[in-house]
Amino acid sequence: MRFRLLLTLGLMLLALSIVISLISMTAYPVEYTSQDVYVSTSGVEVPAVLGIPGGESILEPVLSATNIGEQAVYIEVFSVFNESAPLGGVVQPGETVNFTLNHIFYYIKSSGGARLSLTLRGFKMPFIALSILSLIAFIAGTVISAISVYAWILEKSLGRASKASATPGS
Repeated sequence: MRFRLLLTLGLMLLALSIVISLISMTAYPVEYTSQDVYVSTSGVEVPAVLGIPGGESILEPVLSATNIGEQAVYIEVFSVFNESAPLGGVVQPGETVNFTLNHIFYYIKSSGGARLSLTLRGFKMPFIALSILSLIAFIAGTVISAISVYAWILEKSLGRASKASATPGS
């Protein structure tokens, strides 16, 4: 009876690891906003200005920049890794421009100084923590199932051996 209980527990842990693995692949929306940012001609780092924790993995990031100043400005967004291909455009007062980014490691700068409201939207996956939990559940389920099957087989073979030695007439 206890072997069935152990086997059931092991199989439940294996099923739980599959469910956790599927959950770890789901994404949820995130948004980082900074209302009044002064962007100079030398530029500022987007993650630092928006308070995005280092190493954050955001899928499909879109940076929205709203000009809250009094005059039109030219805004330029360029990657930390490739400064030769900037994204940019003229933004009138009160107007918003959206930049679709490949990652979050970008600088933003303007011609002259500019006051902007910045928003970064994207999707985040809880991948690492849940993946580790899924792996632990999978290993525990496999070990418990294997031990219960091994113990059940061992008990059956010992039971047969004791019955064979107990039979008279050999």
